[in-house]
Amino acid sequence: MKLLYISAGILAIGNLSASEVKWTARGTVTSVSGAAFSGTGTTAGHAVEIVLVYDSNTFVDGRTFLPINGALAGRAWFTGAADLGIHVKIGDNTWSGEMPVVPAGTNVMESVCWDFGGSPDTFVVTLDSARGGSFPSFPHAGNESVRALKLDFRDETSPAELFDVHVLPDSVTKVCAMTKASGSVVAGSSTLSFTLDPSTVHITQPRVPVTLVKDGNSIHLSWQSEVGIAYRIEGSSDLRCWSEEAIQSGNGLVRQQTLTPFATHPKRFYRIVER
Repeated sequence: MKLLYISAGILAIGNLSASEVKWTARGTVTSVSGAAFSGTGTTAGHAVEIVLVYDSNTFVDGRTFLPINGALAGRAWFTGAADLGIHVKIGDNTWSGEMPVVPAGTNVMESVCWDFGGSPDTFVVTLDSARGGSFPSFPHAGNESVRALKLDFRDETSPAELFDVHVLPDSVTKVCAMTKASGSVVAGSSTLSFTLDPSTVHITQPRVPVTLVKDGNSIHLSWQSEVGIAYRIEGSSDLRCWSEEAIQSGNGLVRQQTLTPFATHPKRFYRIVER
């Protein structure tokens, strides 16, 4: 019997301390149109690696709700000190964009999601020059002033369950529910498009210090809690699909959760996240 334990990241909201959310994924170039990317040697079929980073303290700037047959359809976009960055690596070329602060009313990071029904759930990030993005690395030919990096993650099943309404995607996001991911690099009228393999999408944040002790057929997880914070204990067999094991409320003291995975899981990972 092998039992592994992984602690989890924290989603910081409001006055909580912020942390970096990092997405990574791999994929394939699907098409290259226009002359701007001809000098890069990039063609369809080339491998793609992406990194998306942003600050968890980014907050909801605008939102809409639409109740339909008991479901809650929501749309939200996120602004503030986002410290947003996108990096797309293809061969020897890397396209990088940055936007430390997303002004209010600027639609750069947007989520559309359905609770208890509907589809799809999406999370779209559009970092472009028109919205104030800068591009420290952007290989292309000519003097194209319009530049953009775009990423799109979605769950097209019904009911969709990838994201929560108006919650900035973080380590709690159900990436195992993702059905499609894609992106593009734009220089003027030229576009380099790619798909991403949903199974390679990985989200990380700084981890919560937790202690694990094995006692016979049980294990005990212990962590320092904060008053007013709810904690969700989650388990996984593959570090991708996570399920809720328990919920505890913080009281400023060390909290403990006892689990008995040995009878049902040959291998199990655990993490604790703030709700």
